[in-house]
This record gives sequence, C-alpha cells and structure tokens, in this order.
Amino acid sequence: PILKIFACSIFLAIAIFAGASCARAQTATEFITPANAVPHGSAPGMWVKVLSNGRSGSAEYAVIFRPGDDPWAGLTQFAAEYHVQSAHFTGIGAFRDARLGWFDAQKKMYHVIPVDQQVEVASLIGDIAQLEGKPSVHMHCVLSMSDGQTR
Repeated sequence: PILKIFACSIFLAIAIFAGASCARAQTATEFITPANAVPHGSAPGMWVKVLSNGRSGSAEYAVIFRPGDDPWAGLTQFAAEYHVQSAHFTGIGAFRDARLGWFDAQKKMYHVIPVDQQVEVASLIGDIAQLEGKPSVHMHCVLSMSDGQTR
C-alpha cells in the first residue's frame, strides 16, 4: 500500500492492534492481549519519498510497501528513522493474508480476524504518536473481498 503521511507538531494516541500483512495459521478463535498487540515482522522493501517540507517543521511523505512487508512494522520503523513525533496517515493498495483485530471489551483482549486471501484496502487511516519515548502506530483498516464483502 501507498501511505501518505502528514507529520504535525502535537497529537496523542495509544497504539492498538489493527492490522499486518502476514497471517499466521489459525485453528481456533485467537485472542491477544493489548500488551502483545505490537508489530510482528519487518518491511525490508519499504521506501520513503519526501513530498513536501513545511515551514513549521511539518512534512509530507509517501511511504510505499512491497509484497511481504508488514505495514505496521514499517510505519513504526519509518517514524523512528524520520523522527516523527506525531502524524496522521491514509493509505490505499492491497494486502495478501492480513490479520485484523477487534477489541472485545469484556475480555479486554483483541479478537484476531485472519483474512487469508488477496484483498483491496478500501480504507486505511491512522495516527503516529510518541508513547513512552517510542513511535506508536494506531490504525484502522477496512478490506474489500473479491465478492464485495468487507472486513
């Protein structure tokens, strides 16, 4: 997916599990704790292009991922390398074998939703903020299946 990153000066967000590009084998309903909802993987094919630099320290970037890259891990890496303090992003593209997460308030855990097929990214939005001195990526994603249904 291609992500357009808008870096700004002040924003606060808490990272939650939202998605990744590689699925793991699922045999039963899987739940993970918020503490374990962190990027798993890397983005070796990611590349970044500076689109514009603003006067007040803001900048606009295009962050492009290749097949096999984990976008969540890549955005975290991008934020660290480019010293992003806060940002908002949107994305387009496609995933193959994605994992989404839905927070179950009663269990206080994320229900992992595997999507084991090629899908289009209908919507990908999120924020990057600093949490305990490290970049924290929070994103929401809607995927479009081949039959038009969404996840």
